[in-house]
Parts: sequence; C-alpha cells; structure tokens
Amino acid sequence: MKAAASMFARCMLLATLLAMMTSSAAARLGHEPLNVTLDFEVNFTEPIFTRGVGPRIVGGTLISPYQNPWMVQIEMVFSDVVTMCGGTYIGSANYRSHYFLTAAQCIPSDRSDLDGYFVNFHLYDLDDFYDEEHLYFSQPYEASLLHVHPSYSSLDDNLLNDIAIVETTAYVSLSSLPSPVSLAVAGSSLLDETSVQAIGYGHTYENDTSNTALRSAYLNVVNSDTCASAYEATSDEIFFDQYICAAAPGKDTCQGDGGGPLFLTQASQDVQLGITSFGYGCAREGYPGVYTRVSTHTGWSKLFDSRCVGSGHFPARLVPTKNSWMVAILAFYQTSSATYQTLCGGSYIGSANTSSHFFLTAAHCVPSVDERADFLGYEVYFLVDDFDAEYASSDDDAFYFSQPYYSDDTLLNVHPDYEVAGQGYLLNDIAIIETRAELALSDMPSPVSLGTDESELLDGTSVQVIGYGATYEGDTSNTKLRSVHLETVDSSTCATTYGYTSYITEEQNICTSQSGKDSCQGDSGGPVFVTQSGEVDVQLGIVSYGNGCAREGYPGVNTRVAGYSDWIDSVVGSAIVSYVEGSGADGEYIQTTSPAVKHGLDMVLLVLTSLFAIMVPHLQ
Repeated sequence: MKAAASMFARCMLLATLLAMMTSSAAARLGHEPLNVTLDFEVNFTEPIFTRGVGPRIVGGTLISPYQNPWMVQIEMVFSDVVTMCGGTYIGSANYRSHYFLTAAQCIPSDRSDLDGYFVNFHLYDLDDFYDEEHLYFSQPYEASLLHVHPSYSSLDDNLLNDIAIVETTAYVSLSSLPSPVSLAVAGSSLLDETSVQAIGYGHTYENDTSNTALRSAYLNVVNSDTCASAYEATSDEIFFDQYICAAAPGKDTCQGDGGGPLFLTQASQDVQLGITSFGYGCAREGYPGVYTRVSTHTGWSKLFDSRCVGSGHFPARLVPTKNSWMVAILAFYQTSSATYQTLCGGSYIGSANTSSHFFLTAAHCVPSVDERADFLGYEVYFLVDDFDAEYASSDDDAFYFSQPYYSDDTLLNVHPDYEVAGQGYLLNDIAIIETRAELALSDMPSPVSLGTDESELLDGTSVQVIGYGATYEGDTSNTKLRSVHLETVDSSTCATTYGYTSYITEEQNICTSQSGKDSCQGDSGGPVFVTQSGEVDVQLGIVSYGNGCAREGYPGVNTRVAGYSDWIDSVVGSAIVSYVEGSGADGEYIQTTSPAVKHGLDMVLLVLTSLFAIMVPHLQ
C-alpha cells in the first residue's frame, strides 16, 4: 500500500509540475532551480526505488532514450512548492546508498519545510511520466543525505564551490541502475574551443515556460580570462580554478538546467567536466554559461564516490591492527516483501592481483543456488572493532569492498561436496568469496597464514576464535569484535557427543571447548587460529556449528582448514597463499608457500641438481 500510495502521489506531482510550468508567466535570469507551487500534499513514508506507473536547453536537440542514462532530474518537495534541477548518477556505495552529483544551489538552505525528494531516471519528457521505463527514488528528508560543499558561497554574485551530492537509501539491485558517469580527475586540462555537451530539462529560451523535454546542446569551451572579464570577476585565478565557461551562437543552458552536466565523450565513455551553475540570461552574446569545474573538487567528491561499487572505501594508509586480516562479510537479500542482510566472519587469505582478492569463510554463509534469485551482493569489511555499517563507512581506519552479484557464480566458491546432513551437521563447510575492486596490494593487510596437512594439533592445544557473534545464547545486541581462547577437543570424543561419528572426523574438523566459552550465532565463517611467537597468525579452522552456545558437553565444531589446501589452491589460482606447517605441541610453525608453489620449487631444485650432476664431469 505504501508503494502504491507513493506512486499515486508521484503521478499527481508530475502532473502538477507540468501544469504549473506551462501556465506560469514568471521567469528569472540565471540557471537556478525551477520553482512551482504545489497544491496538494505528497507523503514520504520510506525510501523507495520503483518504476513509473506507465526520464531545457536553449537551441538544443531532443535526447534519444537511453542516450545518457546516468542523467537524472532531482525534485525537492516542500509543503507547498517543488524545485527542479538536473544531476548525474556517480555511483553507489552498496545496495542502499546511491550518490548523485548536482549544484549546491539546488539544495535548499532552509529545509524546515522540506518533506523529501525524488531522483528520476529515464524521464525524457514530463509528458511521458506514465512511461513504464521511468524509474525513480523517493527519499524522505534526512539532513545527513544532502552533502553541500562546505565552502559553497556567493562572491560578487558568482557562486563558489557550487557543488553538492544527494544521497538516497532505498535498497535496489545494482543491476537495475545504469552505469555511473565518469568524473574528470584533478589536474585535467581542457583547451579553449574544445567541443563539449550540456543536457538539461530547462527553458529553451529566456522567459520560456513551455518546455517539458530533456534536451542537449553542443558548446565550445571559452577562455577563462575572457569569461572572467565578461562577468567582471575580481580574480581571474579563482575563475580559472573554479569554473569552466562554454558558449555557442544561439545556444546555452538556462533556468531549470542548474545542476546538470557539462561533459564530453572519449572512446565511447562519457566524462563529466562541469556542473551547470550560472550565467547572465540565456544565450546572451558575450556572456558564456558558467559551470563548476568538477576536477577542482575531485578530492571532496571522493569522500563519497570512492565508496562506489567496484572500488570500496579505503583509507589513505592502512593502520596496523591486530588480526587485521579478519573480515566481516555482510550479505544483502531482497524478496518481494522484505529486504534483509546476514552477517558472517571471514579471513583475507591473499590476492591474485590488484583486482582479485580472496576471503575464506563457511559454506553456509554463502547463498545457496535457490537463494541467489534474491541475492543482491555482499560487502567485506576490514578493521571494524564495533560493527555498524554506517560507522564502518566513516571510520578513518575501517574500509570495505562492495561487490554486486550479477549472476557471476565465479565469485562464490562453495566446496563442491558441501551438504547439510542428518539433523543439521555441516559437511565440507568451507567457501571462498572473491571481490574484484581495484586496490594496490600495498594498501591491503597481510593475509592470514593457513595450516597444512603436516600440522600436528594435539588435544588441549590453546586456540583463539574472534567474531561479531552473540555473547550468549539468544543474544541479539552485540556489535563488537570479540575474542575467546578455547582448547581443542579429541575429534572422536566430539563425534560421539553429537552421535554421528561419520560426520565429525579428524581430517575435516577441529572441535573446541572451554567452560563457559564458545563461538555463537554470528561468528560463523570466522577463524580458529593460533599465533606463532606472538607474531604470525595461523588459521587452523573455520567456525561452523554447535549445539547452542557454550552448552556443557557440546564442543563447537569447526572446519579444519588443513584438510582443504588442495581445493583452496584450485580456487585461488595464481594467488600465493601462505601456509604454515609444524607441531601444535611446541608451537613452532614454519611458514611456507602454497603446496602447488612449493611443488614447483621442488621441481626446479630437482632439475638444477640433475643439470649440476651432468655438468660436473665436464668441469674436471
């Protein structure tokens, strides 16, 4: 009902906008937002992303559908008025955080009556708002979602730092969104007379009130000194740093185009250079249109766009932290009736290159084939001591990968023999997930080392478990990363306790216990490990299952990593995983490479030895 009510209000709002635009005689100079009176109430109940019920330029041409799918229209809805601006989709941090670039002048300074806003995709003509391809976000107002540049101001009637980012928080599969526009990077040069393009929903001539369509105009970059003189700017240097000016005879942006993009296309890729900001009238000779220079503000916008899909959010430098290889894995699902997420632990085990990173977890933490129809994707968090998605996004040390699921099962590697047997016993409960964000390996923590088949683990060996799970059976309040020391338990005794000796074996499992201590719900997929000489962490197990939490006589059951080294190597391929072999009796572990790499080195040594034996007689 909420979605239906919102859809009806959306139709009424667009109809009212269209009527007011065609009847209003008021006109203003400049490129500020269009304002129209609203004579009915629009109720924003919750963030929504939905399909429409069925996506103004001077001297321009109509935009073909899907020609620039990253272009959006942004409508700020007050109790009795709505303002309209252009904008661009620049990316998403995850499935509930989406970012749109616009002008700061489009964000109201007085928000006391601001109810919320709409962000419209594929709305090419307001006459066609019944078009079933029209998609939009409906966002109730939250102050934290409107990011205006902190130095936005007006100087000599010129707008400085006229840039803002609007955020929406509706859950949506990223495959439903278009690819974001690319942004010009800091230091980008732009020669005078370069042909650029502007698009928008604004007036087609000064004092126009009739346009309803999205239009495009090709302009040429104007020399900054010439532009600064035209507007009698007090500082040519500020003008060059802050703005791009563009003009063409009889063409310009106009009122209602504010916040829209100035861009060019390189190698089939759209690159946004500017944001429509201001001008004197529309297409007046000698007065170019003025656009906020995006490349000047790359550092500020990266506070947001660096969290976009495919890149994650990374600190300038990684602060060394104990167990920094430990990760939290947050999986997102969306059904027809609800959106939910699951939390598991995991560990970073290595990277094949700068864009292929591997994480070890439990198979039951990965969505089954049936669940993947509702699976949106996952986030992998590093260095989060108190797990909260918003905290993790803003903390200087914490960072995360955001990996959408595009039916790419190669990123979800579940052991082929994983199964749930008997009364919930998990066999071969091991999985490796992969993220493909580009990140220098020097910015990643060192991966955890893994135990091998040669590692001897005696009963009663002290091991450690860390995770974000419940602190007692039935607990749902814990968000902090916690650690507990346990002791290993004889696997045959453990199997007898659970009544299924064939399901719990020394080759596949490690059982752990300690009076009043255990792993619990939410710790699944996390590591069971020991520390060599207080320095090198060696992961021996993966938290799998148990009967309740810390129940007397029921050890926790963990997947034994050493039993799966061949399978791990087959998944990670060229990634070098660090293995450790040794005896749990004296705690002395010897770090080695993966068995496959080790075998290759042995073969090289054998060949060299053979060659030396052949060559020796000839040296005598």
